[in-house]
Amino acid sequence: MKRDLLKQMGNQWRDNFWLTLELLIVAAVIGIVSMTIVRELEVYTRPMGTGSTEGIFVINVDEIAKQAPDYVDYGEDQQKVVELVARDKGRMLAAIRESKNVETVGLSQNGVPYQLNNSGGRFELLEPSGIARVDTTPYYTNMRYITPNLVKVLGIEPIGGYTQADIEKALSNEQIVVSDFRKLPEEMVKHFAGKKMVAAGYDEDPNRTSYAFPIGGLVRNMRRMAYEEPLQATMLVGLKDGDPNTVAFVREWVVKVKPGQEEAFLREFSENAEMRRAGNFVTRQPVSLDSMKKAVHTESANNQNLLITAMVFLLLIVFLGLLGSFWYRISQREGEIAIRQVTGATKGDILRRIFAEGMILLLIAWIPATVIDYVMMEKVFEWSDYSRISRLGGVAIASAFTLLSMTVIILLGLWFPARKAMRVEPVEALKDE
Repeated sequence: MKRDLLKQMGNQWRDNFWLTLELLIVAAVIGIVSMTIVRELEVYTRPMGTGSTEGIFVINVDEIAKQAPDYVDYGEDQQKVVELVARDKGRMLAAIRESKNVETVGLSQNGVPYQLNNSGGRFELLEPSGIARVDTTPYYTNMRYITPNLVKVLGIEPIGGYTQADIEKALSNEQIVVSDFRKLPEEMVKHFAGKKMVAAGYDEDPNRTSYAFPIGGLVRNMRRMAYEEPLQATMLVGLKDGDPNTVAFVREWVVKVKPGQEEAFLREFSENAEMRRAGNFVTRQPVSLDSMKKAVHTESANNQNLLITAMVFLLLIVFLGLLGSFWYRISQREGEIAIRQVTGATKGDILRRIFAEGMILLLIAWIPATVIDYVMMEKVFEWSDYSRISRLGGVAIASAFTLLSMTVIILLGLWFPARKAMRVEPVEALKDE
């Protein structure tokens, strides 16, 4: 049967050549779209480095205009100004913390996810000895300033054997906490253990140790959003909540409310003037971290959904196109099918033969289509060096999806016209032979 099948396909080589070319082009296009989806999903499914957004609000603090009639002049003494600003902002902080609906309040500067800020810098590592020998790889960071209590509030994820308590302690002790998306956690421990970090190019100190920060812990990289390829690692710097300078200059407060008390807190905030105004400072309406997440994700989520929808429509169009091709081909073979039926072939035998022809042609087309996709991946596609999936792995996944989807399409596209052809009476099918 195999020889008979191959011989018949050889006799129909012209028709099979054009059908194979059609399958090759279709498989290559499906593979390219699949690779795009694989790349997007790989980025989207990476760990965020933070936990749930539920019950977390961000409150920003503004200063009223100096031209306002009730503006209070704090004077020229900078130290006195800091004390007065800290006093006024501290009143609002205290009012929020005293709320029965609030669990925790922390201070932050670029410290929460879903803010598209890059407060970055370039740093280098010092050896444990503190000598001038610097690590050869610059370390680009997104610097996030937080009070230690926000480690648990934001669900910051320690790695390398550290715990959240370790991270809080490090931030309280004026140590920095770092992440790295270039290395695995076990590699990071060896890379950072016992070292200090210094701003790159800082040359005032010959030994570059006066402004070096000891590394007190490791965390997973805190990503800005789920759809974005991280461009920088994370550096956590501790803020002292009780320090007047911190309270005076930090204008972002993070509030964790008690479970189920979100609406009650917002209602209380709108009714409590002490939470909203003190001296020259006013608080903005609290914004939930969940709403911030949805806001920054909406456009990217729509683009991803559009890409997946395009793939569905592409597969549907391919199915309808191939169904038409197969319908014509099999309608031309009704006489052959009738002869096989009258000579004892069952419907199952005929279906298996037709399916085998289609799968052979698919495999012939799929192999060069995979090669085309691989070349496209190498020459055209951008693929992150930090991806959990290699370029070859991305091609393999896309190629496997292409083979699976094309197999389903071809089997369905052959089954409908073959089933119709086998229902034709042999006498009717053979009358024109």
